[in-house]
Amino acid sequence: MLSYTLNRQVHSVKAQCKSQERGSRMTEKCLAVVNVNQDLCSRCCVCHSLCPYEAINRDKETGKVEIDIQKCQVCGICYSSCPSAAIEMQYYDYDHLMDYVDCVQKQLKAETLVLMCRGNSPSTCEMEDILADQGVVCGDYIPLRIPCSGRVPTDFVFKVLNSGIKNIVSVQCEDKFCRYKEGTKINARRLQLGKNVLEQLGFDKNAVKVVKYSRKAVWDDMKCVGCDKCVFICPYDAIKAEPFATPKIIQEECVGCGACALVCPHQAIEVKGFEFDNVLVAWCHQCDRAVGAQFVVDGGVGDHRQIRHMVDTADVARDVVRVGAGLPVHDVAACTANDEIIAIGT
Repeated sequence: MLSYTLNRQVHSVKAQCKSQERGSRMTEKCLAVVNVNQDLCSRCCVCHSLCPYEAINRDKETGKVEIDIQKCQVCGICYSSCPSAAIEMQYYDYDHLMDYVDCVQKQLKAETLVLMCRGNSPSTCEMEDILADQGVVCGDYIPLRIPCSGRVPTDFVFKVLNSGIKNIVSVQCEDKFCRYKEGTKINARRLQLGKNVLEQLGFDKNAVKVVKYSRKAVWDDMKCVGCDKCVFICPYDAIKAEPFATPKIIQEECVGCGACALVCPHQAIEVKGFEFDNVLVAWCHQCDRAVGAQFVVDGGVGDHRQIRHMVDTADVARDVVRVGAGLPVHDVAACTANDEIIAIGT
């Protein structure tokens, strides 16, 4: 629902721009998704001091601030820090976030909200482990993935708690891996200050928790042949070659980008939370929902997998994929409308 609402908002802005321009060249003002309402701006310059991209220009004489859309990365840090709500966002804004939380809360009756950075959010299984480590026992929870944790204003946290949510867990990137430079640091400080007044406002002092999380690569020594392709491809120098052993992953430097997993010819290296078998199963479930089929993954010899699927209408078979220990899956044929089970194997 949130995705639909936000997309609708963006399309609305584009349509309005197109109408105003009447076929002429689109202006920078029309392209901007971040804007300063000068009537509300108090000239405090908090946004100017916090912007990690120096994308907010300040007039030294008048104190007026304006967004430089050529530099702006739409991280939302300025939006969430403005004390007078003078900075406007076209998507992931306060009202849409609250609408999403209210809608999902009514459906799930959940009492826990989990805020996650889109670039580094945990998988469902990992999220359950994280909540357990934080002492949060819950069945359903409301997942809210946002571009950066630094986009969340403090008043949003208090409003959510006041709406009936009992726990808020902010899962943030490790500080040096934040793709918006300062987003996690700023939000962590902001939430810590907010926690100091929770009891005064009648909330549990432990209602808000901050978790630092970044994906890491994991490898299997038994599969690795020491080709060092992962060493060559890693853009962060997080994998070091060893003279008489398999490469070594430096966990402190790994950001979980997955480049190493893509080039490994023997699937000896994977990204935690995106293991090959798990991705394959998730892909099958996506296809299941798309064509109304049922998928069953059966363990075979070694890492080999056979996928059997049932479909209720004639359809072309899926592309050849690689699963298990680099074994190709082929002999894929189209099925009939008689719900036949078709084996896909090597």
